[in-house]
Amino acid sequence: EVLASLNVHGVPHFYETVTDKSPNNEYYLVQQFIDAPSIQSYIDQGRIFSEAETLLLMRKLAEILKELETNYTPPVIHRDIKPSNILCRMPVATDNALIDLAPWLIDFGAVANPQKRQQGSTVAGTLGYMAPEQIVGDNTIQADYYALGATMLHMITGVPPYNIPSELFSLDFKPVIKD
Repeated sequence: EVLASLNVHGVPHFYETVTDKSPNNEYYLVQQFIDAPSIQSYIDQGRIFSEAETLLLMRKLAEILKELETNYTPPVIHRDIKPSNILCRMPVATDNALIDLAPWLIDFGAVANPQKRQQGSTVAGTLGYMAPEQIVGDNTIQADYYALGATMLHMITGVPPYNIPSELFSLDFKPVIKD
């Protein structure tokens, strides 16, 4: 229902739900096809993103998050932002080519409304990218921005945030950045 209600540039359009009439009774979501690889696929190929690429990509993703936050009541919180949920065809690395960078945010299966944790709440997301408050079940808009930051860290270092030493929910990222 949430996905069907979204009309945000950078979020694939939802078309319909198809239900399988077999005994399995499975259903499928039909969405706009985005012909672009995930940021994770670039990382898996060994790509380390430049600071300029990373900042521009994150600014454009922050614009998508801002629309989800301000154009819907209650705001839409993705809760699972990570490199595999961002699609983007990265141009050959030149400053002018970055102007047309157009990321897509996919996989709204963990979407939530910003409300305090209540009895029976579900924790959703991916460890390393989740904000500390999200781990304990609080759904906040800020958690998506934290996940963007963790994604940026992964893009510019090649090191996933779950492999960065941490102490009490605080990533010790300075040595990784220095390397």
